[in-house]
Amino acid sequence: MEKKIIPFKQSKEEVLQLWNNQVKQFDEVTRIDIEEELRIVHENCSSDTNEFLGPWIVMLDESLHFILLLYKFCWNSRKTNIEIPVTLVMLLARSCSHIVAIRKLITEGLEDCARTVSRSFVETIDLMIVSLLDKDFSDQYFAEELDEDEFWKKNIAYGRIYKKIDTIIESAGIDEEERDRFLNHRREIKSVLSSAVHSSTTSAFRSMFIPSLKHSGKLSTSVLGHVSVHSPSHLGLIITNIYYFGSIFMKLLTSDRLPMFSDSVKNNSDFQSISASFFLLQDLVTEHYEEYLFMEIEFPEEE
Repeated sequence: MEKKIIPFKQSKEEVLQLWNNQVKQFDEVTRIDIEEELRIVHENCSSDTNEFLGPWIVMLDESLHFILLLYKFCWNSRKTNIEIPVTLVMLLARSCSHIVAIRKLITEGLEDCARTVSRSFVETIDLMIVSLLDKDFSDQYFAEELDEDEFWKKNIAYGRIYKKIDTIIESAGIDEEERDRFLNHRREIKSVLSSAVHSSTTSAFRSMFIPSLKHSGKLSTSVLGHVSVHSPSHLGLIITNIYYFGSIFMKLLTSDRLPMFSDSVKNNSDFQSISASFFLLQDLVTEHYEEYLFMEIEFPEEE
């Protein structure tokens, strides 16, 4: 017989009753109201986000808008037999989830935790770039009988993914110097983000003593969350990754290197919404909010 899941309120009442029964055997105990603590943290972080992170959150939301429109278009197009690689559609969906998760974590004052998601996000962008043109890669990624370890070793690990990316972005008309700079930047970013994935000492320190965005030069000991001084550059990293992907996509598109996007597809009103969304993002990144977001963003080094 299936067990009925009780509502949150009822469950909490039961736990409090169990706690009251438990504490009878102790002289003096302390209990933290987790729900109230998180409410206070949420209010403080919301206030700091509104006051200090406005331009970055706006750009992040516009970045998500672009990726979400592209995902919806690709997903719906597959239903009409347009040959959009399913691998690209899956990776676009994954990147949407990543962006939302990163946004929630950073705005709730958990910037170091967001780095673990960002590490996965950056890798997802790599795969999205390759899946735009590399049919063999896309077919293998979504093969019915896929040995994921073997696929990873053959196509992604040990720097192999960078060779594939280089081929794609060269097709987009990006010169060698710019390609080298782009790929070196990706290697550096992944290295920094990996410290959070593997729970390095500095990562643990950033969670215990959060460098405050609101109080310059101060460290917050609010381990449940505090908006970090690293938040703007972290958000900038995500925004520029989406902008880079969008730029490569649009360059390939305008040079007719993406055969699945025919002229009739490009003239579709839904697709034109994608183009408009990207160009708005481009204006924000390179003009209107350039003072906040530089193309050569360096992710914060270890404390």
